[in-house]
Amino acid sequence: MIVTQDSRGLIRGLFGFKQWWPLYEAEDSKRSPNIWLIGIHEYNFIGVVLERGENEPAVHPKPSVRTVKIRLPYIRDDEEETSKQSEIIKKQAILEHEKARNQAWIYNKITREKSDNLYAYSANILDRTRLLHMDESIEKNIVDLFQDYVVNDEHEKALLLAYTLKHVKSINICLFLCNQLKATTLTEKISDLLEVNLSVFLKILSFVL
Repeated sequence: MIVTQDSRGLIRGLFGFKQWWPLYEAEDSKRSPNIWLIGIHEYNFIGVVLERGENEPAVHPKPSVRTVKIRLPYIRDDEEETSKQSEIIKKQAILEHEKARNQAWIYNKITREKSDNLYAYSANILDRTRLLHMDESIEKNIVDLFQDYVVNDEHEKALLLAYTLKHVKSINICLFLCNQLKATTLTEKISDLLEVNLSVFLKILSFVL
């Protein structure tokens, strides 16, 4: 991934090779310290944590290198609800980026020798199965947050969240939860959503067959 870091410590990443996302913002705190960025590995930053007021790491003694997790700035994740929302957004961004990487490099992974430089770019891309597993994991997270909203009688939030689901199976689970929790009005709306998704699925299936 291509990343940039500005003088304020804000790190941005080019997700999907088409959109810049703010990924980290230094706040001079233990939770979000200012870091001297060295690189990025598996969506974690590798760098040197700077002391307050430092613009660059000291030469002597040799500073220790640390791993710092991506934290999406401007999205509070200090409460359970916002933490779950932040995790979903982060996973969705990573999934889109991995899909773009797969499309860009899968040809080289299939056709190039392992000693070829272009093969190296594609060596760690996710295959179709792992991309599907990531997608399923996101759907489970969304359903989990949907349940929290229904339990807390935040039905408007629950409905908006349900609209982001892509799989009929996930919407069915939401419908079951609504029935179990006796959310009558929401049950009707989720039933309508399920009907629309089923009709779309059947149309796609008819084209395939």
